[in-house]
Amino acid sequence: MPAPLRVHLSEAEDKELLEFQKIEGIPSRVRETAEIVRLNHHGWSVAAIAAI
Repeated sequence: MPAPLRVHLSEAEDKELLEFQKIEGIPSRVRETAEIVRLNHHGWSVAAIAAI
């Protein structure tokens, strides 16, 4: 089994990704990727993120 993936963000990076999720007209793939990275940073496992 592969090692779990864990992303570490600074507070500024976390806030910037949160802003990406709120911008109108941003491509949905960018919005989804920002959400995935933030969820992992906040302790969600890859399996839990994949389930949503």
